[in-house]
Amino acid sequence: MSNNRWFEFIKRSRKRYGIVKAVSCPAFNNEGVYFTDKGFKHLMYKKGIPRNKNEQAKRMRLIPKARIILGESAGYSEYREIKQTDSIVRFWAFERIVNMKTIKVVVRQINAEPKHFFSIMSGRRLKSTKNP
Repeated sequence: MSNNRWFEFIKRSRKRYGIVKAVSCPAFNNEGVYFTDKGFKHLMYKKGIPRNKNEQAKRMRLIPKARIILGESAGYSEYREIKQTDSIVRFWAFERIVNMKTIKVVVRQINAEPKHFFSIMSGRRLKSTKNP
């Protein structure tokens, strides 16, 4: 993909990302999970280092699934809390199988700030089983 086409793809993805400001999440008693610049930046970078274009594109294409997963999930699959010098960072993971692939959505909260979408990834492809 040429640089111009790539920048247009990112621009369109950013616009689509920003359309929905928050999703009501049943797992958090219908509290909103916000789609902020922090989440979009994490789709593009990991620890300040740009992800490769294929990884960025893959994550961008999964964003609509994040909204659905968060809006329909009554519970989360993982929880992690990291205590830092001046803050507590909490992470929740939500997983769903879509087209025989595991999709994981991560929500983050820093101290008492509102929860926000942090990441989405497509995991392993599940093996199909044949009925005897």
